[in-house]
Amino acid sequence: SFIIKVTTYVFAFCVISWFISHFSFVSGFCSAEESIAGSLPRLICYLFYPMGITDWRIAYAAITGFAAKENVVATVALLFPQGLNLALAPTLSLCVFFLCCPACISAFAASTKEVGFKRTLLYNAAQLIFAFLAAYLTYFIIILL
Repeated sequence: SFIIKVTTYVFAFCVISWFISHFSFVSGFCSAEESIAGSLPRLICYLFYPMGITDWRIAYAAITGFAAKENVVATVALLFPQGLNLALAPTLSLCVFFLCCPACISAFAASTKEVGFKRTLLYNAAQLIFAFLAAYLTYFIIILL
């Protein structure tokens, strides 16, 4: 039952993600760079630069990971049809980031029920900051080696 739920959710998310990555606010059907999905993550893609990652599509994949971690893989497959080609340091720092960043929206909702909205928001913000710092540190350690 869990696998069917997750598969249905990820499939629906992929369809929505495909739609917003191929349509723009003004011109209709377009390339991914000019799409809705291409314009929104450009605001946060600078946070990934210290990890050696300069592609907005990875920032978009990170955003989709807050809905569910399974969406990260689906988004990368959708936006990188030829595959993701990263060097060792950015790849490992990205792995550290995804391992340390806050869990999905379901975990956020469950935590909100248990400890309240403000505390959950504080914990998730701290966890996100830690994830970025751990990823930056991983990148720089690997570069120095």
